[in-house]
Amino acid sequence: MKRFPVFFFLLMIPAVLLAQIPVGGWRMHLPCNNVFQIALTPDKVYATTGESLFSYN
Repeated sequence: MKRFPVFFFLLMIPAVLLAQIPVGGWRMHLPCNNVFQIALTPDKVYATTGESLFSYN
């Protein structure tokens, strides 16, 4: 019975480590389904929405 808390703790360590954003990194959750404008360049495609600007390689 004493092994269960230790096993549970060891099982949760990878989940906690992978859930963190690295130092210097950031994450955004903006909608990208209503694109208003598209700009094509030789190496990327740029698109704008009401809230964001993003690129696709």
